[in-house]
Amino acid sequence: MAAFGIERLAARERIEWKGRVLEVEGEPDRWEPRFGHVHYETRLRHVEGSTMDAFHGFLLDRDGVRELLNSDGFQDAVQAAADQVGAVARGAGHRATSGEPLPVEVFDDPRHDRVGVTVAVHHPAGVGIEARYGLLKRAAEATGLEVDGLDSDGQP
Repeated sequence: MAAFGIERLAARERIEWKGRVLEVEGEPDRWEPRFGHVHYETRLRHVEGSTMDAFHGFLLDRDGVRELLNSDGFQDAVQAAADQVGAVARGAGHRATSGEPLPVEVFDDPRHDRVGVTVAVHHPAGVGIEARYGLLKRAAEATGLEVDGLDSDGQP
């Protein structure tokens, strides 16, 4: 972590910041961006504090995560959540212009690296219904899921 400041710090000096203790690594660099204004730049190393200390030396078991994401138990949990979202969406009572209930479907949609289930409105009006009423978004939130969508520029 790099730090910039107007006060000189000594090598190995410890600084407390936002509940963390940081230590200065090496001698700070000094420069004058303009005459009479001295600035210092130094490297800081996290020494103690914060909850990240508990993860020091933590190694992610990628094979284990892949196995979990492809397991039958995970498939069942994702399927149950999707079925619940579909039921809430159907229960909202939205109808197509023909008077028929909107066809909310739940179907398997696996990815190459994990199980997947999709809840969709398979109707030409589905996009408009979602844009205007947020049918699927509200159904997912009603079941306790956190919904993150795309920003206006189309980025997650």
